[in-house]
Amino acid sequence: MKNSQATGKTASTIYYHEMAQEWLEYSEFRLKESSYQKYRGIMNKYLLPAFGVYQISQLTTSCVGEFLKHLRVTDLNRKGGRLSPQYINSILTVFRETSYYSAARGCPFPCDFHYLSQKVEKRECAVFSHEESTRLVSYLLKDMDRSKMGILLCFYTGMRLGELCALKWEDICMDDKLLKISHTMQRLSTTDSVSPRTKIIITEPKTPCSKREIPLPEFLLQMVRKFSCKEKEAFFLTGRTDKLVEPRVMQYRFLRYTKECGIRSLNFHALRHTFATQCVEMNFELKSLAKFSDIPA
Repeated sequence: MKNSQATGKTASTIYYHEMAQEWLEYSEFRLKESSYQKYRGIMNKYLLPAFGVYQISQLTTSCVGEFLKHLRVTDLNRKGGRLSPQYINSILTVFRETSYYSAARGCPFPCDFHYLSQKVEKRECAVFSHEESTRLVSYLLKDMDRSKMGILLCFYTGMRLGELCALKWEDICMDDKLLKISHTMQRLSTTDSVSPRTKIIITEPKTPCSKREIPLPEFLLQMVRKFSCKEKEAFFLTGRTDKLVEPRVMQYRFLRYTKECGIRSLNFHALRHTFATQCVEMNFELKSLAKFSDIPA
């Protein structure tokens, strides 16, 4: 790794692209792969094209502010809409991280980040109504397969989509009536080209609290037993070790199911919010809810 101090460079002589490359090299082994790929993508798509030819001393509050203003007005996401304030703040986060690294190398950025963050309005979480929940459960119970069973698991336990896709039979303890959450699955971009290649990865959950044990009620356990598999390392959704179902595919299936049973086509994550809402309505003890569902109390 190049050392900007050792080479005698200062904020007026070193360029942002040089410092950014150093930071990426430093971060590759410090961050989780998912975080690193996200930050690397932001760096190559937004920050390097905007600031790569700037010297560190030129990165003023006004300069960076104009860049963020431009993003709010002109830049489009992959669905054709404007970038959300949340995503713009993610871009700013990566830029801020490079500034911290640069400052530690003796080349502080001259911009003031206090004036640059984007206001993010808290959105109300979408949940299925009691009528929609009843219709969905009734639909899933008919001609049930592994995918429908997986969605029922999420509905009754608050599991995340990635956790369901990574779930293996070794994570289900029939005798103890427990479901262990220890991994999650996601698809990551591996290049920064116009049409990036992607890959599926299975990693530990994002936070230590996400590793948890969920008690399974008897009625749910009985349904799970119908799909039991002798191969403990087999994926729950396929019953095979050599075949998986990725989150994107499960999301498509879920949207198809909601359409077929005549309810709103909410995102898969709405199952988790619905689970939490129903627990609160039943006066479930919030600390216990947080412990086994990883939903903040």
